[in-house]
Amino acid sequence: MKNLLIGTALATIAATGVAAQELSYGRLIANYGMVSTPGGDADITILGAEVGIQVQEFDFWLNGTQLTLSPDGAPFNVTADVTTIGAGYSFGGEYRVDVSSTDLGLGFGGGGGINIGLDEIGVAYDNGTYFGRLSFADVNQPIPGLDGIYSLNVGYNISEEAKVSLSVHDIDESSGSIDPIYILSGEYDTGRWGVKLDAASTNLLGTDLTLVALGGNYQFNNQWGIRGAYTNIDAGGTDIDAYRLGGTYNINDTYTVYAGLTQADLGGTTIDGFNVGISMDFGSKPDSYQTTADRLLGLVETAGAFDY
Repeated sequence: MKNLLIGTALATIAATGVAAQELSYGRLIANYGMVSTPGGDADITILGAEVGIQVQEFDFWLNGTQLTLSPDGAPFNVTADVTTIGAGYSFGGEYRVDVSSTDLGLGFGGGGGINIGLDEIGVAYDNGTYFGRLSFADVNQPIPGLDGIYSLNVGYNISEEAKVSLSVHDIDESSGSIDPIYILSGEYDTGRWGVKLDAASTNLLGTDLTLVALGGNYQFNNQWGIRGAYTNIDAGGTDIDAYRLGGTYNINDTYTVYAGLTQADLGGTTIDGFNVGISMDFGSKPDSYQTTADRLLGLVETAGAFDY
């Protein structure tokens, strides 16, 4: 399906003309961090890019993220890669259909690894105030019995500053041991300051899993800002708490450099970390465009404190 998507995207761009293309959103990020545990230290690097292009009624997007974990003294690195290519078509002013293909890879040095693919089709409605998106993602992976994911994502733009969305992801698998995943997101942003809430819950193999993350940011002026977040993960009664605090400096409207500190408590074990990075922001992907992979991977970023 990925080859079909690439071919369709290239053919449509060529047919409609390069001059009609318009960059509608995008982001680049380069991040370096270090975590310290009782068992040793580890370096973490994150490289990510996303770009969305509008060609009249068609839109295309491509994104990729690579995370590399390098533990001190280990003979190999652990890498995680995510790449997505997708295409959409808007019609009737408020409707859109899209297809996408996502590859997720986890590698361990020179040998071993896991690869999972998601081939997704979705239909969305967005009138600027309300939106809804229904989709199915076919899962290609080495675990038998896991076939696909049915998803419904709905949202409401309360005002120019406030919005809320809820998505439900029902996993089609033969064992019946994975409950639907519920993800709730809410945000209030004035431009000068903002708060954001993310919450999720499911049941895996009889164990209840919940995540709650509350973050906020404040701009002192056009250049300097501060941001922080608290995250709690409850896995069957075992709590994981993480606190983050960082500062930002806006070079201009596009480029931002940042640095932050993180502390996590994993059942009595304390993990300390810091990170520095630079990002380029060309606008955000519309909420009604978010795929199943976007929602689930965004949850992983929040849980792993990689979302900034």
